[in-house]
Amino acid sequence: MKVLFVVLCFFLLFIVDVNASSKLTKFSYPASEQIIVVDEIHGHKIPDPFRWLEDDESIKTRNWIKDQQAFADAQLSNLKALPMFEKVLARMKKAELHGSPTVAGDFTFVWKHPVNSNFWQYIVIDEKGMERVLLDPSEFSEDGTANISILDINKDGTLIAYGVTLTGADEMEIRFRDTVTGKDLREVLPYGLYDQVKFKTDGKGYYYTKRTRGESVLIYSHQYGTDVSDDEVLFGQGQPLENWISIDESDSGRYLLFSVWHGWTRSDLYLRDTRSDRETKTIVEGLDGLFMPWFIGEKLYTYSNLTANNGEVYEVDLSKLNMANWKLIIPEDAERVIEDINVADNKNVITYLQNVQHKLHVFSPEGEFLYQIPVPAHSQVTRLSSHKNSEVLYFGTDTFLAGRKTFEFNVKEKKSSLYTESKVPFDSDKFEVKQYWVTSKDGTRFPISILGAKGFHKMGPRPTILYGYGGFAQSIMPRFSDAQAAWIEAGGNYVIANIRGGSEFGKEWHRQGQLQNKQNVFDDFIAAANWLKEEGFTTKKQLAIQGGRNGGLLVGAVTTQKPDLANVVLCHYPDLDMIGYYRFKNNNAPALKEYGDASIKAHFDFLIKYSPYQNVKQGVSYPAMYISSGDFDTRVPPLQARKMTAKLQQYSSGVSPIILKYDEQSGHTAGGSNTQMAIKKTAEYLAFAAKYTGLSM
Repeated sequence: MKVLFVVLCFFLLFIVDVNASSKLTKFSYPASEQIIVVDEIHGHKIPDPFRWLEDDESIKTRNWIKDQQAFADAQLSNLKALPMFEKVLARMKKAELHGSPTVAGDFTFVWKHPVNSNFWQYIVIDEKGMERVLLDPSEFSEDGTANISILDINKDGTLIAYGVTLTGADEMEIRFRDTVTGKDLREVLPYGLYDQVKFKTDGKGYYYTKRTRGESVLIYSHQYGTDVSDDEVLFGQGQPLENWISIDESDSGRYLLFSVWHGWTRSDLYLRDTRSDRETKTIVEGLDGLFMPWFIGEKLYTYSNLTANNGEVYEVDLSKLNMANWKLIIPEDAERVIEDINVADNKNVITYLQNVQHKLHVFSPEGEFLYQIPVPAHSQVTRLSSHKNSEVLYFGTDTFLAGRKTFEFNVKEKKSSLYTESKVPFDSDKFEVKQYWVTSKDGTRFPISILGAKGFHKMGPRPTILYGYGGFAQSIMPRFSDAQAAWIEAGGNYVIANIRGGSEFGKEWHRQGQLQNKQNVFDDFIAAANWLKEEGFTTKKQLAIQGGRNGGLLVGAVTTQKPDLANVVLCHYPDLDMIGYYRFKNNNAPALKEYGDASIKAHFDFLIKYSPYQNVKQGVSYPAMYISSGDFDTRVPPLQARKMTAKLQQYSSGVSPIILKYDEQSGHTAGGSNTQMAIKKTAEYLAFAAKYTGLSM
């Protein structure tokens, strides 16, 4: 890459804003100096006028951020709907909320949000049913902005491994807490990037994966009482930076299983017998499919989508690892996609995905279908938890219009009972959800779900938020969201589009939305927006589009391709500069397998066509935009939001504001565990959307 020239230019752009009474009011954006760096990539000259904003430590960038914060706050503070949304969101938190429990030994662990609390707490319940707080975010930061991640619980439930970060970054410090005493061990893994911590079955230590921004991930073995600097590297040497790896262990501890993930489309498996020659042997390598293995006792099973779009299950002969010796025990279901697999009472419990709702089927270890576990209609099944040999299975269910319900299912008796329920103060009887099918540009059909007041389909056009994600094989499933509930309670419609790039309809649904096929994702979303207008559910002036992270890329690309599609864009923690992404120091390296790598010419050729930052055009009228990011987002580089904001503000000829809501104290999780901070941020973007879609409060 070669820098050809630098041009300095400096100006302020005055534009006008449309207020609630349609009067035009002039305002000026903060100054953004253009220092045009031109890169030559694969024979193309690519100008980058705001490269200087990539330096997040420079005084110039810090001053620019403060100016943008002041500008955004000025635009948001006087929004008429802001107090109402803050009140509604606060009301919805005035209930005891529950996560789904995890069972280990005689203990049950669950996240709980007590009534009127500002934080989620991690609770442990003993065999007598007595519960107490095991972890509280306020223990680590007074304002509760600490993020706590539970990484593993040992076999008898007496010890947990958890990560703590005070900024929302992916980097964390790993600590170990005694469940009985409530105190931490002296064992600590220093601040860094950890993807996995797994306790050893012999109780003498743990395995963990660690990487850096410039070095690939490695699997380490640690024994209690030894220094981490002496930990043995078990696996991972020579793996590319963009791969990630994981470890599993058989119930006896004899076998170690290593998985290598090449993005979200394929994986390799390796096995080590610790009682024999300790040689690492290949199970599968270099095949174009995903393999996700697990043990029941000393038997190894694996999911595979190599030749099955919807997935299938095999038993692997540990003495004859070659795939030719595998036994197919659960064939592909043509109507349902395998989404997850758990073990209860030494049986395989498969979570199937069918038409954007989950089903639970139970199979014997030999693959015989035994029965189906009742699940509420049109719901998502969240975390399943059980001992492998336990008769009791816990699982949570989420729906669009009600808080989480967790059920206790007895595998022997085949009976289900309600365990906990998050009774959110929201009158779901006044609202409904309807699913419709939309046809995309190339003829592909996909579903959308519309949330609104009962009878919304007869009410005519309404202010509407259209949400999408479309990537990383992530299915967008039913779940209750305070933001969605507050919006429809205020009189709007909220729409979720199950576009390509997810895994709602199997392997090919994902692949049709990644790499050179990414334009399909944008086309699907545009088709959904146009369908909503054509069918009379909304109008261009009443439509807002929303997405975060990869979904931020989605709405960014759609906005630069179709700037007149919607009146409002809500773009949260977005990837936006896909040409520069590969060189950013704190990028998410595995994401290069999903997006593409502009240093590769074949990838550059399709990335340059849609990369939002490079496709902002001078003199185009862009809609009102609320862009959010934060300094400590170490997964989606925040420099992209900074550069995109500057370019849009300078280039747009539109009459609606483009603002950057930037948090200097948080990262990818946007505020940690602090409920009040989350309420404020959510209320702001909802009020912004309300103003520019005409939602009357």
